[in-house]
Amino acid sequence: MTMNKTVDAIELLTADHREVEVLFKQFKEEDDEECKAGIAHMVCMCLTAHTVIEEELFYPAAEKALNDKAMFDDAKKEHAEAKQMIAQIEKSSGTQLEQLMTQLEAAINHHVSDEEDKMFPQLQQAGMETTNLGMEMLECKMECKVELMMK
Repeated sequence: MTMNKTVDAIELLTADHREVEVLFKQFKEEDDEECKAGIAHMVCMCLTAHTVIEEELFYPAAEKALNDKAMFDDAKKEHAEAKQMIAQIEKSSGTQLEQLMTQLEAAINHHVSDEEDKMFPQLQQAGMETTNLGMEMLECKMECKVELMMK
């Protein structure tokens, strides 16, 4: 089976950002603790897959295109902080889960703002090729999510 559809790397990452924003909103609006835990798990799974494709595929290509190591070092530090919060969220419930999800949302909002307001426009201006990379990222993301669901 041949896929003729193309996927732009930046559009894929931006769509991930919107997906997680919706999940955070659903988490805040949900009253049932079990449902909240399920939504939190979905947020963690989405962010984990997103982080993998950024760190393994997108950031190396983007850093090469911009030649700005500091920008990507900062993004990787933000990822490390998010990974720590995700690990805590996966073991939490009740009030602690609420607090951690609020902290994670704030951290993710900051990270998304950095990417969408600074990094992505700079990459587009630099003419970075994002279509082939987007297809590779989509395949990796799908594989990662399957692995996470099997855990």
